[in-house]
Amino acid sequence: MLTNSIKPNWTLEQLQWQLLPPEHENEWDGMMRWFIRYVQAKPELLTIPYIKRWHTAALTVIPNSLPL
Repeated sequence: MLTNSIKPNWTLEQLQWQLLPPEHENEWDGMMRWFIRYVQAKPELLTIPYIKRWHTAALTVIPNSLPL
């Protein structure tokens, strides 16, 4: 959290950070496929509004053609 809070106030150079090129950007999904599978295996989680909103959003952004 601390790292996220300093980002808007400084440039990459000031932080002595470097921007790296994306790697495997088509392969990494932020664990969305895992999340979808997990919630589908435990449908009782969909009774939690926060989880249900995330699950609905995840299904929207993960194309049906990609394997879960």
